[in-house]
Amino acid sequence: KISQLFNPGYTIPGSNGTPIIDNNGYATPEGWKAVIKISGMNRADFIKEYGYLISSEGIDKYGLTNPEKEIIQGKL
Repeated sequence: KISQLFNPGYTIPGSNGTPIIDNNGYATPEGWKAVIKISGMNRADFIKEYGYLISSEGIDKYGLTNPEKEIIQGKL
């Protein structure tokens, strides 16, 4: 169900059209934060499963801790 939200064209609920996924196929920082909140998943599990949707170029915009960034960047 969560993976459906990460399809292009979905917008953040109640956001008046803010996309969850950008034109390059990465989660927008706002979309990422919104989907974590509504997913009901453990944050670490969510990051392990959907971290590939984070743009490494803008990784600092997603509100991640350094260990979470390392998981996403495949350093652990």
